[in-house]
Amino acid sequence: MRLIDTAEMYGEGNSEKLVGEAIRGRREEVFLVSKVYPHNAGRKSVLAAGERSLTRLGVDCLDLYLL
Repeated sequence: MRLIDTAEMYGEGNSEKLVGEAIRGRREEVFLVSKVYPHNAGRKSVLAAGERSLTRLGVDCLDLYLL
């Protein structure tokens, strides 16, 4: 298994952008994990944070999303 673990807090989202570039065209080859900032862990804010992560990563879904 190829696991990539990133988070919105790593480089203020820039890590997710770099990961997105690295996996472009190869998404099916990785197990993709991202995490949310603690201050975005509220009911509404966690969904918005997740959407922003998906956009930065350039993917439709994550394999695991942690609070």
